[in-house]
Amino acid sequence: MFRVLAIGIAVTVALGAQRVDPKRAKAAYEQGIKLESGGQHNAALESLTTAILYEPTNAAAYRERAKVYIAIKDYKQALADTNEAVRIEPLNGEAFAVRGDLQKILDNSSQAVKEYEKAISLNFERASVYNNLAASYAKLERHEKAAENYTQGIKLRLDDPEPYLARAASYTALNQYRDAVDDYDRCIALQPNRAQCFVDRGFAYGQLGMFARGTSDFDRAIQLQPRNARAYFLRGESHRFLNENEKAAADFTSALEVDPKDVNTLLARAHCYIQLNQIDKALADRVEAVRLQPYKPLPLIARGGTYHLLGQHEKGIADRTRAIDLEPNLADAWFARGSAYYLLGQYQLAQKDLRQAVSLSPGNAEMLGVLRKAQDKLNETAKAPLAPATVVAAAVKTKPIVADPKPATIEPAKPAPLKADALSANAYNLKARELTQANKMNEAIEAFDKAIQLDPKLAQAYNGRGYAYFLLRNFKNAVDDFTAAIRLNPNYQNAYKNRAAAFTALGESAAAQKDLKKFNALK
Repeated sequence: MFRVLAIGIAVTVALGAQRVDPKRAKAAYEQGIKLESGGQHNAALESLTTAILYEPTNAAAYRERAKVYIAIKDYKQALADTNEAVRIEPLNGEAFAVRGDLQKILDNSSQAVKEYEKAISLNFERASVYNNLAASYAKLERHEKAAENYTQGIKLRLDDPEPYLARAASYTALNQYRDAVDDYDRCIALQPNRAQCFVDRGFAYGQLGMFARGTSDFDRAIQLQPRNARAYFLRGESHRFLNENEKAAADFTSALEVDPKDVNTLLARAHCYIQLNQIDKALADRVEAVRLQPYKPLPLIARGGTYHLLGQHEKGIADRTRAIDLEPNLADAWFARGSAYYLLGQYQLAQKDLRQAVSLSPGNAEMLGVLRKAQDKLNETAKAPLAPATVVAAAVKTKPIVADPKPATIEPAKPAPLKADALSANAYNLKARELTQANKMNEAIEAFDKAIQLDPKLAQAYNGRGYAYFLLRNFKNAVDDFTAAIRLNPNYQNAYKNRAAAFTALGESAAAQKDLKKFNALK
C-alpha cells in the first residue's frame, strides 16, 4: 500500500503542472497494459497513473488501474477508480463489469448482480461477465437465474469446462439431475482426468437411482485422487442406500482416514454398524461425533439412540434432553425423546414431547402418527389399568429400542385373525425390528405379520416387513409393502427411499427416480 502511494506521489512531483497530453497518456496507458499482462503490478500502476495525470478524463486508464488494484487486493483504491471510470463514461459497460468483479470478490453478491446486469444492458457481453453474473446468482441461491446466465456464457465460449461444472451444480440444486449429468459429460469431455467432474456426476446418478453408474464414477474419481474423501463418502452412501452395509462401512472408513474429524461420515458409518449389529462400534463413532461437535444436537440424538439399543435408557434420554436444551426449536429432538418415552411405555411424557414436536413441525405425518398412538395408549390406560399398554411398557423397558430401518408398502393378503395376544401391535413391531437387527429375517417377517394383523394401519410395520423382504432380495414383496406404508402415510419419507431402492433392484429406474424426487421433496 505504501509502495503504491509512493508511486503516485513520485509521478505527481515529476510531472508537476504538466499540461494535458493525450499522446503521452496513450503511450503510458499502453505501457501499463503490457506491464499488467506481465504481472508487473507496481510498474503497471506507475504507467497507468502517468496516463491519468497526462489525461485526467482517461476512463480506460482508471479501469485498468482498478484491475491492478484488485490484483494486489487494494480494494478501496480499486473502488475509487471504478467509480471514477463510471463517472467519466457512464455508458461504458466494461467499467460496470470491473466494478461487478470487485463486488463479487467482496462477497456483495446482490450489488455484483446489479453491476453485471448494467454492463450487459450496455452491450458489454462477454463470457466472463455472464459467468460471473451466474456465480453471483448462485451465491444468492437463485439457481434458475444462475443456470440461465451460465448458458449465455457457454454460448460465447464452448471450450471452457468451468461454466459446465458450475451450471451442473445449479441444475443439481434445482433437482434437475439429468441436465446436470449432461453438463458433467461435457466437463469430462473437456477435462477427462478431472476427479471433481466424476464425483459430482456420480452424485447426480445416485439421485436418479442409477447407482451402478454412480459407483463407477466414484471408482474413477478415487483412481484419479486416491485420497478424495468426498468420493469415498458418496460411494459409501450408494452402498448404504442399497443396504450393502459392509462395503459402505469400508468406504466411510477410507473417508475418515483422509478426514478423521468429519462428523457426517462418523454418523453414516455408525448407521452401517448398527445395521451390521456392531452396536459397540456404532457407539464409539457417535461418542466421537459428540466429542467433535458437543454443542450440536444431531450427534446427541444419534448417540442417544445407540444407548437405547444397548438398553441404557437413562443415558439415551439424557442425550436427547441435552439436544433439546441446545436447540429448543428443533422438532426432531423433541420427536426423538418423545418416541423413546413412547417405546418405554411412558406415554404421558411421550405425549408432552410429541405435542411439542408437532407444534414445531405441523405437517409431519410421522410425528402426528406417533402422537396419536401415545394418546391412544393413555386412553387405554384410563379405561383399563391392565390394558395391553401396561404390558407393552413392561416388555419394552427390558428391551433395547430399535431405530426404524425404513418404510414398507402394499397391503398383504389378510391372514387368519389372531387369538387374543399378550403383546400389542407396537410390541410385535418392536420385536420384529430386533429380529431384523439380529439378521433373523424370516422370524422378523412373522412378527411383522402379527403386528399388521393387530393393527392393519401400522405403516411402520409394513415398512419394516418390506425392509426384511428387501434384505432377503424378495424385491417384489418389498415394493408391495413399501407401497402399503406410503398409502397409509403419504409423507413417509423413508418408504419412498426404500421403494426407490427396491425399484432399482428390479430394473425399474423410472419408478425409482420418481420415488427419489418425492423423497428429496420431503427432506
